[in-house]
Parts: sequence; structure tokens; C-alpha cells
Amino acid sequence: MSLNHIGAIKCSKCGAKQSFTFWESINVSVDRNLKERLTRGELTTFVCEKCGLEGHVTFNCLYHDMDKQLAIWLRYPDEQPSTQEVKLREAFSTMTKGYTCRVVRSFPDLIDKIRVFDDDFSDYLVGL
Repeated sequence: MSLNHIGAIKCSKCGAKQSFTFWESINVSVDRNLKERLTRGELTTFVCEKCGLEGHVTFNCLYHDMDKQLAIWLRYPDEQPSTQEVKLREAFSTMTKGYTCRVVRSFPDLIDKIRVFDDDFSDYLVGL
């Protein structure tokens, strides 16, 4: 199951506020259409309803492909990792036994990892 929540976002150009869907996790085995929407950037793009400004929205998200036993966690870097983040990473590794698990720090890195695994390459050999 994929998890999301609706939050308010403010346009950096005109200041208008509107709703935006933030995805905590995306399970592409259950919600197959989300993979394409994610890789095209639709799930992370804000479009202001008032002025039309488009921009990328950053948020942490778990990409989960049960068919490939793949979990990629997009975690934007904090200035200093908190104790909670360290515990979350440990739990992530423990809960996904038998999975290929990766942590990436940017949206482009997430998309690159997805494509590498879709093409059945090793991300270590590719150098990502």
C-alpha cells in the first residue's frame, strides 16, 4: 500500500496557498501507475493554480517494489543526522531482510536507482 498525506504549500512566486499530496511511501507493485507518475516527476511537481509556476517539491519517500524485492528510501540530508534518523536507518535495514535496500539523497538519484534496477544492472557496477 502506498501512503500519502495532503498538506498546504505556498507558491514562491505569488504566495498563494494550495493543497499538495506528499507521498511517504510508494508501493509500485500495488499501485503500478505511481511508478510512471513518479519517474516523470508528476508526484513531486507543484503547479500553482493561481500563477502557473511549476517547481520541484522535496520530501522524504520510500519507493517499494515487492516484485523485485527492492526498497529505495529517498531521505534528503539533514544538517546533522538525528538519533531518530539513525534508528530509522537501522529499522529500515532490519525490516527489509532479503531485499535490496538503498538510501538516496536526491530525487535524480532515486530515479537513477529505479532505472538501474529496472534494467537489471548492479548499481555498484554502474557506480551510483
